Amino acid sequence: MEGLIIHDLSKICRVCLSENDHMFSIYSEVYEEHTQEEIPCVYEILTNVLSLKIQNNDGLPSMICMKCVELAHVSFKFQKQCSRSQTALETYLKQCSQVKSIEESVFLVEDGVKNDQDALKQTENEPISKTSSEKSYSCTICDKSYKYSNSLRVHMRNHTQEKPYTCKTCGKSFKQCSSLLYHNRSHTGEQPYVCKLCGKRYRQSGTLTAHMRVHTGQKPFLCSICGRGFRQAPDLGYHMRSHTKEKPYMCNVCGKTMSMQSHLVQHMRIHTGEKPFKCDVCDKAFPSSTRLKRHAIIHTSLKPYTCEVCSKSFNRMSSLKVHGKIHTDERAHVCPICSKGFIQAHALRSHLTSHSSELGYLL
Repeated sequence: MEGLIIHDLSKICRVCLSENDHMFSIYSEVYEEHTQEEIPCVYEILTNVLSLKIQNNDGLPSMICMKCVELAHVSFKFQKQCSRSQTALETYLKQCSQVKSIEESVFLVEDGVKNDQDALKQTENEPISKTSSEKSYSCTICDKSYKYSNSLRVHMRNHTQEKPYTCKTCGKSFKQCSSLLYHNRSHTGEQPYVCKLCGKRYRQSGTLTAHMRVHTGQKPFLCSICGRGFRQAPDLGYHMRSHTKEKPYMCNVCGKTMSMQSHLVQHMRIHTGEKPFKCDVCDKAFPSSTRLKRHAIIHTSLKPYTCEVCSKSFNRMSSLKVHGKIHTDERAHVCPICSKGFIQAHALRSHLTSHSSELGYLL
């Protein structure tokens, strides 16, 4: 690059040569949050995927900007996808060739039929790539293995609880560099990932990917027990607890257990009396956003809950359920004196006043 004038190599990006306030070491991880995919360090991508020559203390810049970190990540994922596709296609052709050879041999030797079928079965079960799944870096504590040394380093922090990446704004620390990058956006308000269909913006690419499934209707995460599909892996994990009855979150006040941490957070507000969600119209407060949304409908003309029998609409689900009993003639509230049944509890209370003499008191 002709005419390049650099005053301080330590302050520019190794790749694009620009100066930026948010710079990171080229030895940082580029893990995406909420994924188990193994990804090497930035410098490993730059040297192995992009063929840059990087050596310790080579006198050249050792920092990289956020934009180039993301480009390196995309490059790595693209190369990995190309490699997977190539291996899968080569394996498919190999299998087709072996199957054809086996089918021809069936007609030549009658006694060899069983052996040919065994060979075909072995071919179908052959792994796509043995070398691609080799894992040479093992954890000395739990014996988990990884393909990249960087993956092992990140994993070891689960045992040591080391959090080397600290936010300069609020002091919060993180195990992974990418987690800090995403966290920084909570301070800057940056939302670089935009949905092209509805314009909604997100801080993380993974969140945008999950959002796009709202438009496509795709639910790739399927329950192995009931077959129900989910847009995100965590949602499937929560759902599985409905089958296993696992409730790992316990209230330290009353001992009640929950299947989800968010449920425990809401439950704790029963003990603390906290109601952080306030209505903008009447200032009424609620312990959860769900209850606030349910309440907010009262202030609108919306009546989203419609009776399937008579098409009458209501602004609350509870009101629709009470109304539905008119059609079924369900009378769950029974007078203990004359056994007369009522659809609603308040109707029973009103009726009980007619039995005030029998009850011996006025209601």
